[in-house]
Amino acid sequence: MNKVEVQTLKRKSVTGAASYFARSILLQAIGFVSALVLSAYFAPEDFGIYGIVITIIGILVFFSDIGLASTLIQKKVQPTLDEYRSVFTVQFVLSLLILLICIGVTATDLLSQKTGVVGNYILLALGISFPLATLKTIPSIMLERELLFSKLVLPQIVEQISFHGILIWLAISGWGAFAYIPAVLVRSVSGVIALYLIKRWKIGFSTNWVA
Repeated sequence: MNKVEVQTLKRKSVTGAASYFARSILLQAIGFVSALVLSAYFAPEDFGIYGIVITIIGILVFFSDIGLASTLIQKKVQPTLDEYRSVFTVQFVLSLLILLICIGVTATDLLSQKTGVVGNYILLALGISFPLATLKTIPSIMLERELLFSKLVLPQIVEQISFHGILIWLAISGWGAFAYIPAVLVRSVSGVIALYLIKRWKIGFSTNWVA
């Protein structure tokens, strides 16, 4: 690595760290303002319903994380298109499995007994967001490998502004906990669009993993 490459690496690292710091402050501010507004329109049980569903999703995410994305990020040589597509394929299949589990849960009374029917709809919305999230996996890996962390921050900001903006608007309109459903879906779609405007790749499926 020559002197110019070292300087470029340092500049990208500093820019990335600053971007993540600014992102954290901005997202915290957005979340704080949103919580203040929602507290005037949501009943405590509305927050509780979303919390229960998020807990279920968190458990599913924990068991579905097999570290393939990290493997490509840390790979010393440039990953091939087949490798990118193989990781995408595995992640997409896992996301569909999570969606099927969510559908299975809503088909029973396990969740609705505690949250009412709205809990089922929120769970389905979050389940649908998983396949959408996999569309961001490879572009995110590519940006991380290029140390373009500042570009990774923008879709996250777009997602949060979309989520909280829709949530607040519908809460004021009297939707109650149902406001989470379109908010979750809009967040997922907006994040995918924002990231693909920044970094595109030749999306496809493959099982030809090359070590």
